[in-house]
Amino acid sequence: MAFIGLATVAVGGSSLGLGPSSGEVDSQLDVPVIFNSTDGVVGVQFDLIYDPSEVSLFEEPFAGTSVGNHGVDSEEIESGRTRVVVTSNTNEQLASGFLSIIPLKLEKAVTEGIDSVTLDNVIFANESGDSVSVNLAAFYGAYFGSMAGGSDSGEFALFVRPDQSAVFLAYIPSSDTGLLNLNVSIDEDGMFSFTTDGGITVTGDIDGSALAGTISPDGLTFSGTQSILLGDNLDQAGIYEAAVVNSSSGLAYSIIGADGRTYLYVSDPTATDAGSGMVNLMGEGAITTSGGVTFSINADADTSLFTGNFTIGGQEGTFLGLMEGTER
Repeated sequence: MAFIGLATVAVGGSSLGLGPSSGEVDSQLDVPVIFNSTDGVVGVQFDLIYDPSEVSLFEEPFAGTSVGNHGVDSEEIESGRTRVVVTSNTNEQLASGFLSIIPLKLEKAVTEGIDSVTLDNVIFANESGDSVSVNLAAFYGAYFGSMAGGSDSGEFALFVRPDQSAVFLAYIPSSDTGLLNLNVSIDEDGMFSFTTDGGITVTGDIDGSALAGTISPDGLTFSGTQSILLGDNLDQAGIYEAAVVNSSSGLAYSIIGADGRTYLYVSDPTATDAGSGMVNLMGEGAITTSGGVTFSINADADTSLFTGNFTIGGQEGTFLGLMEGTER
């Protein structure tokens, strides 16, 4: 098994980066090119750089989910350098998301992972034909992990949006403390820090596909890994927010990865709870929280609806919400 880590371009408001992928020798590794734009970008050119002794093109790069009325063309400029051009004859703007998928073939076994796959010669163009500067690092995706340093330290999840803002969810059972931030700012080096209303400071660092950090003054550390970006649950991957039916203040938040990993955070003014689990290909799963409550959830990829059922103290409850970004 070999792993291709993140490669990013850092040069206003648009970004391009490679997401992680892993596979066996001679297998196809689908490496996503992650795109974010706030500048009305209609065309992109980039060179994919790689060591031919480690990887080669399995087949031609193809369009990702952010591509609409665009053509994707590629050409091998020289050994280890392939140029990809995404253009539109109608000046349709590209949406943030997966710009392209690069199918690579792993040529040999490696133990430390591959860091030779990078981007070069990146050019963005707007509808006037002017070039647009490239900025930010692409840390997009879901991260899951656990906390350490206490008797029952708990778990956490982070989801980085294409614009490099993020949602952080965590629950510390030993102190019955919830950590919720819906707008964490990730800098170009993958660093972030925020302080809750209760005076707890969370500081983290994304390095490739790994995430680590500290929580003070609790004396906790946390660590985790990025979920794969292209998995069976790609359509469900994202951030969800829901309200408890017949409750004026009960809320539920969830992060789902493309591999089906799921973190559920629930709260009201008197209590907070959270738990992790998996959803199946239909977006259905059962999440048991630290407090012992089982939530039957469903993230519907077709409607973007997020629903759940639960029983607390003999009373049945339901929550209803949507994936973030869904028009209401």
